[in-house]
Amino acid sequence: MFLIGKYKVIEQLYRSAYTVVYRAKPEDSNSASDTVILKLLNEEFPSPESMARFRREYELTKMANSASIIKTYDLFRYQNTLVIAQEDFDGVSLAELFESFALPVEQFLPLAIRIAEALDDLHRFDVIHKGINPSNLLFNQSTNEIRIIDFGLASEIPLELNQFLDLAKVEGSLAFISPEQTGRINRPIDHRSDYYSLGMTFYQLLTGTTPFQSADPMQWIHWHIAQEAEPPEKLNPTVPGTLSKIVMKLLSKTAEERYASLSGLIHDLKRCWKQFQASGDVGQFEVSSKDISSKLQIPKTLYGRTADLNQLIAIFDKTVQGEKALLSVVGPSGIGKSCFVRELSKPLLVKRGFFIEGKFDQLDRSTPYSCFISAIKDLIAQILGLDDLRIVKWKETILHALGKNGKLITDVIPELEPIIGPQPEIQTSSSAETKNRFNVTFQSFVRAFCSTDHPLIISLDDLQWADLASLQLVEQLMQDAAIGHILIIVSYRDNEVNSLHPVSMLLKSLSQQSATVSKIELQPLSLDDIKHFLSDTFQCEEGHTTQLAERCLTKTLGNPFFLTQFIKHLNKQWLIQFDHLSNTWCWDIDKIDQQHTTDNVIDLMVEK
Repeated sequence: MFLIGKYKVIEQLYRSAYTVVYRAKPEDSNSASDTVILKLLNEEFPSPESMARFRREYELTKMANSASIIKTYDLFRYQNTLVIAQEDFDGVSLAELFESFALPVEQFLPLAIRIAEALDDLHRFDVIHKGINPSNLLFNQSTNEIRIIDFGLASEIPLELNQFLDLAKVEGSLAFISPEQTGRINRPIDHRSDYYSLGMTFYQLLTGTTPFQSADPMQWIHWHIAQEAEPPEKLNPTVPGTLSKIVMKLLSKTAEERYASLSGLIHDLKRCWKQFQASGDVGQFEVSSKDISSKLQIPKTLYGRTADLNQLIAIFDKTVQGEKALLSVVGPSGIGKSCFVRELSKPLLVKRGFFIEGKFDQLDRSTPYSCFISAIKDLIAQILGLDDLRIVKWKETILHALGKNGKLITDVIPELEPIIGPQPEIQTSSSAETKNRFNVTFQSFVRAFCSTDHPLIISLDDLQWADLASLQLVEQLMQDAAIGHILIIVSYRDNEVNSLHPVSMLLKSLSQQSATVSKIELQPLSLDDIKHFLSDTFQCEEGHTTQLAERCLTKTLGNPFFLTQFIKHLNKQWLIQFDHLSNTWCWDIDKIDQQHTTDNVIDLMVEK
């Protein structure tokens, strides 16, 4: 027995590469029941980032003060690390209780309702857990209580677009993460990410297994994004069809197709349980019939882009077959160029390719290759997320491509060094020669990632602010006859690029050289597009949105970014609100017309 702060350690409960968990009791206590759980970082000298995340975990758990959330008492320093003291709930994780064991319906339904209600309690604090799985759900069988634990990945709403997942830190949870949480698709994370993880948890409880098995983290990611699960009723015939539909709705690949609210899910589960208690069968009914979110949820679907997307996919397919192409995506600010281009991330993942992106900065035009460097860092992050064997193979490939000039790349992209190791010094030469050698070496580096097995998409955003060196590099990549299986997408604001702009000169030059150059010009949304958007947002018939859509079109001129901002503004001003009595979203067009608002959303954004 030893001391951690003022606590005497009784036993070790859990140890991973990152944390250690002990059961302990206060040093001055003689009561056997007066115990706590101590969680601390399993590092002798934790990094500042690890300490900050651990402190944030404590703050979020402390903030979510609910009977369904594990209670947190204290955060204190111990030696070189931090310790979180929590309640000893005397529960056992569902992973331990029901490992490889399929629950019968009469046990599953009351447990599922409690879990959904616990998660609903958490979401009321605008906290996303991002780690819902059987290991993080404690169940006290004597009291039938549930506690949600381990907020190491949790964060508050709203979230920015997610980054690539650190596979090492969620190794035990890979079977339960949502597609958007992988960082490989064009979707931000919100509370519906937890719905997917909840669906996976339900799936395992009903069938005794997860729908996919692999030791390869990238296989898990590919499955979550691109492969549909077998319905639970096919793996376990005792699972009722309606209950299977509920789980499969939670497991929808896109967040908009999952439940919109946990209240809708809880309604369906309770209906199943009530009918099962009455007749021994959950019966057949339409799931999610009472499902509508009282929180404003802006869909992330692209509207009015069907023809443009078809053209984009056709160009991508030719790249997969071995062609090299440059595509320019143009339109004013807020039209959705970046979101449109990122739609390629999902089909590219299916082809085992790489999608990397960078963005030019209006205030940093003096730094050569800044956008390319950002994109390559993106690529390196993807490689580092692979298993050790694949990293070694990429090391060999990259070293072969760079030859003796590796230091030219690692000097500007030091993140590459953990993969290929320190590179030998290169004899200094004139700046012109160094630039040429860098361009040649960079071309070889890019060429290493372009193959039938690994097509490459490079997205360069805000090209209107590109430095000349980067534009020249684009031209050289397009002129390199040895490079195939590559698509370079350049996005820019065409209203800022005239015929004499360097971007126009580049595209004209490439066209004259018979390079494959295409263009997609994104147009504002039509009235029908806006009606479709509003119908999805407020979960109602399109015809009900006509008058509101007309006002939105007048104010925003069909600009997608401005449209979402305008809707958020109306909601904040209580001109659009959720009516809990009728369980519908409502608005008063007369009040919207009478409200003193700006003539257009651009002025609104300036005011904000």
